[in-house]
Amino acid sequence: MNRRTYDPLLKHQPWRIFAVFHPLESVLDRLERDGTVDTVGRQIVFREESAGELYDLPAALRGVIEFHQLAEVKYGIEGETSSMEKFANKLQYGMPVFEQDLAAVRENIPRANARRWPCASARRRR
Repeated sequence: MNRRTYDPLLKHQPWRIFAVFHPLESVLDRLERDGTVDTVGRQIVFREESAGELYDLPAALRGVIEFHQLAEVKYGIEGETSSMEKFANKLQYGMPVFEQDLAAVRENIPRANARRWPCASARRRR
């Protein structure tokens, strides 16, 4: 099956973008609200709501970063991931996270940048 240079499945299924970025936005909201995150031992985790499973947050962020880097190389979709990388590193190594870090991550996620992923705005809750 030959695909076009963009992924029409992702474009027409915005709930997939929502499923990836909603947990991240929930973590950002909680950090902004009360400055806390969920942990299991020393591992920072997030709960995926539909399945109720706990996942390693820095590892999940690195997966999102890698996806964006691959999309840039393969499809030419530009994406800025430096603030997500910095945020993932701070979480993994227990460094303080500042309001500027949270604002920068929000700017990098596709739901906050609808010009890059126009289908994301369909599921926007704000």
